[in-house]
Amino acid sequence: MPPPFHLVSTRLQLVTGKGGVGKSTVTAALALASARRGLRSLVVEFGERASMQDILDCGPVGPVPAYIGRGVWAMTLQFGQMLREYVTEHVPLPALAERLLGHAGLDRFLRACPGVSEALALDALGRLALGRRGEVPRFDRVFVDLDATGHALMLLEVPRVLDELLGAGPLRRTLARTSFVLGNRELARLHLVTVPEELAVQETLELYHRLRDTASVQLGALVVNQVPVEPIPSDLTTAFEKVVNALTRLPEPLAQDVRLAQACLDATAEAQAHTQRLTTRTRLPVVELPRRAALLPSLDDLIGFGEQVLEASPDTGVVQS
Repeated sequence: MPPPFHLVSTRLQLVTGKGGVGKSTVTAALALASARRGLRSLVVEFGERASMQDILDCGPVGPVPAYIGRGVWAMTLQFGQMLREYVTEHVPLPALAERLLGHAGLDRFLRACPGVSEALALDALGRLALGRRGEVPRFDRVFVDLDATGHALMLLEVPRVLDELLGAGPLRRTLARTSFVLGNRELARLHLVTVPEELAVQETLELYHRLRDTASVQLGALVVNQVPVEPIPSDLTTAFEKVVNALTRLPEPLAQDVRLAQACLDATAEAQAHTQRLTTRTRLPVVELPRRAALLPSLDDLIGFGEQVLEASPDTGVVQS
């Protein structure tokens, strides 16, 4: 079955959410599912994190794209490598470029300057999405595991903020390219990941409204991860209610089991209420991924998760931010 155009045709797909909700897992799942459909897929992390190394059960992931299996490549965006690529692209004299890159004081200054790291990251993502000048993009899809929501917002708002401060020059041209990528419905999309818990849902709603109001990037799917599975089949609900009503007459070991089952039912109902809140207060396709007993899902589970997100909804169900 061909994949829905609105998600799978998008070359650059960003994933963000509150820390600990499983956004790295969703990023890996999207890459694996896309690769299974014959697309050259690249997973991008930031800094020195090693999330993909554990999730995808691969070797170390470095600053250069490396094949890690199942049709997926992976890399990390690190400040030094991003700066080197930017300088070598915009400084025509190799000797001068090397002198700049070897200047320790300049390196420290740039690392400390607000917005520089974000601008370099966006420049790198733009190159990955569009390819270097005169070259065809190396990857069909680039899946980016953004940092937690605060950093993701900063990253996405850098083009708008710096555009008001910069004059003409290479950095403005770089930001123009990045703004084109992020604002193009055919090129970029941002998925939100959360869990069905009060604080996480509230933060996700706040993020959604802020992105809708200020960011140019199109919003994709809203993934609710770690959704508890119904502990009791629906056809046994009535019978279980009768058991609960007779709780005081049950022997204690059995009564403890019944109380535990009731607590699980209550937790499931609460999770469903949180998910419904997200569904009614956003205009995004909501995808529920079930809670698994294993700490890390298998690669086959990940592919299934990715398929769910890719098949989230028809194009008309996605609203431009």
